[in-house]
Amino acid sequence: SIQNEEDQVFLAIIKPLSGPPTPTLPPNPNLIPEPALTNLLKEYQDVFAPLSGLPPERDVSHTIPLMDPTIKPPYKPPYRLSPREMEEARTQIDDLLKKGYIVPSTSPYGAPILFVKKPRSDKLRMCIDFRALNR
Repeated sequence: SIQNEEDQVFLAIIKPLSGPPTPTLPPNPNLIPEPALTNLLKEYQDVFAPLSGLPPERDVSHTIPLMDPTIKPPYKPPYRLSPREMEEARTQIDDLLKKGYIVPSTSPYGAPILFVKKPRSDKLRMCIDFRALNR
């Protein structure tokens, strides 16, 4: 029975046996001092660099099995967008097309986009409403 199972949690701390002590950061990311965060970002800047395209092809290919082919694919018409949102949609879609993340499609599947304001910024984040697809 699930009620009788116990969860086990393990903690492994890895540190060098000799040499200067490795600096540690506070556990709460909101409490990271600015210089420590800046140094961390500089040290791992290749990890945080914006991607210019798709990653290389892998040896493994995955597929998503679709439901009964006789069922009509879900489609929701586009939401109304303000002029600012429409301009942002064009900009972001052009960028995604240029980078190869998306390609033009005539698929019967469709999901509307909407925008939310990014925290602490006036920039807009594009979101895709896939709720109809998951029904």
